[in-house]
Amino acid sequence: MEAILDSLKLLDYENKLVRKKGFKPISRSYFAIAATNASEQFLYFVTLVSWLLALNNHQVKDWSKYDDPQTTSQNILLELQKLGIDLDLAPTKIKSGYGEGVC
Repeated sequence: MEAILDSLKLLDYENKLVRKKGFKPISRSYFAIAATNASEQFLYFVTLVSWLLALNNHQVKDWSKYDDPQTTSQNILLELQKLGIDLDLAPTKIKSGYGEGVC
């Protein structure tokens, strides 16, 4: 997770994403362990993925906090496949918003 956070800082995510969306900067273990508010953690993950996809000129429809987490997780994996990132990962592994699949 430390390498991920360093990469996000190189992309200036604190100014380009965190401040714009009203999030707090993530800690080194934010996506590694369950947070007190699981839906907030999943929303942060989805927003981060959407932002990273946009940086790669791959626009996706805005995923909403009201969308079904299972469907959103499947859509994330489909969008990554479109970019040639083939993951052997079940949508349930990212639906929680934390854990190895999310990291």
